[in-house]
Amino acid sequence: MDLEVVCRGGAQAKVVPGGGSVPKQVTLQRFGELWASGELTRMYPDHVKPKRSVEQDVYRLDRHV
Repeated sequence: MDLEVVCRGGAQAKVVPGGGSVPKQVTLQRFGELWASGELTRMYPDHVKPKRSVEQDVYRLDRHV
């Protein structure tokens, strides 16, 4: 899965206006926020596909993580 590449730090963020890259150390909560908001897709479009189930994912993260 390409998301694993991002998690391991093996992907380079694309330059996006007002954006940045994921810091070397990030909490699981922050990573979930970046993922659910679509920010990871904007930063790493070659590695992270757009989300289709954001509401369900946010619910699962809030409920189970």
